[in-house]
Amino acid sequence: MLVDDKSEDLAKMYNLFRRVPNGLSTIKDVMTSHIRDTGKQLITDAEKSKNPVEFVETLLEKRDKYDKVISLVFSNDKTFQNALNSSFKYFINLNTRSPEYISLFVDDKLRKGLKGVKEEEIEVILDKVMMLFRYLQEKDVFEKYYKQHLAKQLLSGKTVSGEV
Repeated sequence: MLVDDKSEDLAKMYNLFRRVPNGLSTIKDVMTSHIRDTGKQLITDAEKSKNPVEFVETLLEKRDKYDKVISLVFSNDKTFQNALNSSFKYFINLNTRSPEYISLFVDDKLRKGLKGVKEEEIEVILDKVMMLFRYLQEKDVFEKYYKQHLAKQLLSGKTVSGEV
């Protein structure tokens, strides 16, 4: 049902399993397994890994998709939210280049700018990236890469906004 985006069916199942002792843990375990498997496929996909910006955008799309499912189908249940967070933390850290890719994504957005995009939308994108950043275990690696990218931006003067 998660694969086929069957939200109504998932909502009915959630309401039924909620009434059964330990019923929600069964759904949570299946959801966690699905998200981890999907994430592993994304992480190990050589095509996606070639383009760091596309890689991070795909991560953000997946995060949005499952966040929407949790809010609409599972009534923002904290158990499912925690399962989502632990699943993303698990598979993002499987790829040792995730910190670098996230820093390249942020650098790309600041360098090229988000032409025609309102400031509020930029804030939303950066907030989503911060969510991915929180999942990283090697935040210091991200910092190292980001400092390098920022230094290049400042030295070359290639930012869209004057606020860096």
